[in-house]
Amino acid sequence: MSNDDMRVATCAELTGYWVWAARRPWLWLDPTLAGLGLTSMARGRYALRNGELLDKTPSH
Repeated sequence: MSNDDMRVATCAELTGYWVWAARRPWLWLDPTLAGLGLTSMARGRYALRNGELLDKTPSH
């Protein structure tokens, strides 16, 4: 997948599902969804800026 493809897919995810979820405030009462939303937004912003996925595992 190219960097541009990554950006397009990330933008679609952020403006699709997460916009839908943001318009349903009762969903955010679930701590799991709230944590997933915060993580997804941060990873999505990183992917848009850098054209690559942010790995969940720390690199040492």
